[in-house]
Amino acid sequence: MTLILGVFGSITLTLGPHCSLLVQTNSFFVQSIQVEAIDESKAGPMLYGFYEPPPLDTAINWTETHEAIVPANFHKEWVYFLNNGSKLDIFYSVKSSSSLPLCLVIAQGRESLVEWIEDPTYPSTTLSWNIIYGSGRIQQDISRSFNYYIAVGNSNNEEVEVELNFKVKAFIYNTTKASNRCSMGKHSCSLRLFLFHTTTAVLTSPGPKEVRAKIS
Repeated sequence: MTLILGVFGSITLTLGPHCSLLVQTNSFFVQSIQVEAIDESKAGPMLYGFYEPPPLDTAINWTETHEAIVPANFHKEWVYFLNNGSKLDIFYSVKSSSSLPLCLVIAQGRESLVEWIEDPTYPSTTLSWNIIYGSGRIQQDISRSFNYYIAVGNSNNEEVEVELNFKVKAFIYNTTKASNRCSMGKHSCSLRLFLFHTTTAVLTSPGPKEVRAKIS
């Protein structure tokens, strides 16, 4: 899911499955939040409005399996928006007859990922940096709500196949007491903000299939 968040300017974010993004605004300056679905998807995002920030107290678990062929001197990446308290559990199996290693990283934000792509041997730009071969497991606790990239780089001169299993425990915002809600079934939603009333929104995305939307 790709979003453009606009108050006085616009920011583009890429969000993965099961996103739960808190959007806080000042109703003195912002009169409404509008969400427009870019992808034609029946199960699109949901936009919830609140009088005050909802609790981040709901846990959700899911698993994804990816069988990737990483070309020589290239990388593959997956992105997830994860809130504070979430956990990543990554199981890998490198399927190389010649025992060629790969590099698996967890990067906080796009900038960190780009720095790693430019210099894959420099580990301090990422949250987690690992040379992997054979089979193994990598765990990561999330302490800040942000976009996180899981990427596998191949610096070898031939392609390498890897199987990845992501087990995610994510904390999402409790939306049961939302003052209003809007489904993206019609591909657009607008949340009107009133002084001393609705000032907080939560945008959620469906399960593993990604969708794209624009917020303004």
